[in-house]
Amino acid sequence: MKKKNPEEIAEFRLSDKHKEREINITELLTLTNLAGSKSEARRLVEQGGVTIDGKKIGGLKESIKLERDFVLKVGKRKFLKIKI
Repeated sequence: MKKKNPEEIAEFRLSDKHKEREINITELLTLTNLAGSKSEARRLVEQGGVTIDGKKIGGLKESIKLERDFVLKVGKRKFLKIKI
């Protein structure tokens, strides 16, 4: 059985100041409240619990290009659709 995203996913729209650049993964997790702090965000990434469109985030230095909508998943049950 293949794992699938839930049919209804909450959406988070980025503000204009974030739309034209890249953002660090820990900053994105705290901005969207998927992590309560940057240290929690770092721990989640280090443990391999963060994916974007099904692709695991490789490390803390990884920056996300904000050029299209994507699904951010943290752990097994937290999903958020990031709208650009």
